[in-house]
Amino acid sequence: MLAGGSRARGSGTEPNGIGTRSRSMGYAMVGVADDWSAVHYNPAGIAQTEGRRFGLEYEFFTGGGYSSESLRNLAAGGDPSRGDFFDPIGDEPVSFSAKKIVAPIHAIALGYIARRDRIAFGTGLYGSGSGTGWEDSMQTGGGDTLKGEISFTNGSANVPLVLGYRASPVLDLGVRMALHYGLLDVDCNKCRTGAVPYTMKSNQDTDGIGFSFNLGMLARPSARTSVGLVLKLPYSFERKGDSTVVNSLIPLTVSTSTTVRTYYPTRIAAGLAFRPDEKSLLALSATWMGWRAYRQKTSYGSPIPGIFDDSDGNPARWKNVVLYAVGYERKAGLRWTLRCGALYDEAPEPKRYRTLVGGLVVDTWKLSIGAGVDVGGNTLNMGYTYAFGPDAGGYVPGADYGVTTHELYVGYEWKF
Repeated sequence: MLAGGSRARGSGTEPNGIGTRSRSMGYAMVGVADDWSAVHYNPAGIAQTEGRRFGLEYEFFTGGGYSSESLRNLAAGGDPSRGDFFDPIGDEPVSFSAKKIVAPIHAIALGYIARRDRIAFGTGLYGSGSGTGWEDSMQTGGGDTLKGEISFTNGSANVPLVLGYRASPVLDLGVRMALHYGLLDVDCNKCRTGAVPYTMKSNQDTDGIGFSFNLGMLARPSARTSVGLVLKLPYSFERKGDSTVVNSLIPLTVSTSTTVRTYYPTRIAAGLAFRPDEKSLLALSATWMGWRAYRQKTSYGSPIPGIFDDSDGNPARWKNVVLYAVGYERKAGLRWTLRCGALYDEAPEPKRYRTLVGGLVVDTWKLSIGAGVDVGGNTLNMGYTYAFGPDAGGYVPGADYGVTTHELYVGYEWKF
């Protein structure tokens, strides 16, 4: 039975991108960055825009992932944030049965760019993150009914502030500072009815703010070619709140303050854009994500061994990955533009650590198509993205994971 939805990407907590035109070109915009979505892809790109631009986008997202086996029951040493449940009886199944996460999600993104002489300013608002949730029930070895459910949300609202500078006719520079408000919530519940009834619940509810900085460069070695480079500097994110554990079998009810400090490592994006002729644009990009250096430290105000244990490190043993994207745009007549694109998004979790909790477990392909139409000098864009990830083994022994999603989006860019 559905308990929530997944809005995740393969390689961590950042979104692939924003902007309807950008999505329908496979997010390959680092070397293009010539519309309002440049506030995300390359801060240097805002210096090449003329006048002022405002962009607004609406996205409808549906689909999700599945696992053949998911939640686990462990006698000790479990981690609820990874889908583990404690097994105080000893005759419960190793894991729950197949799960499918399917839920529609609605999202809005916007951005604004203004340029005067050599200086440009940009800002925007958009979200990122992931969330999963499901529930299931089954008969135990003793004939009791066991029901388990979990939800996991890791997301942020992002507000970039961007400055661009036209250093020369062929070179633009930019810097981006972004404010991130984020939350990290985990809820695990298990209920058993029958001869040995009990209820176990655990909850972690934290939120906080963080700041990140990106440096960008956009060069035009020829009239038909541009090259982009973005250095995303490491930053930390601190979330504070409370954690609670309830176990009616012992019985036990405890709660404590909780601090989760997350360290995001260096990421580097490079892009190339080439115009074979006046009507066509081909864009390529690659983003290196240094997730091996990812760290998360969880501290409790009142640690309790086996219940609230402080932790420090890379909990999922993430590895470094590279995202590859390609996009193509072709003008069709005076008003219409057609687009397509593809992106390969590798999951950072090694196979032996993969679980659907958090949604970062499946290497994913994204295929996009779209179109734009000129409306009185402004632009109306629309597009569709199909994402799929092949079956892959994972964290729970014998489990397989996969993902299939659909995205529909429409956006409008005003030029004034």
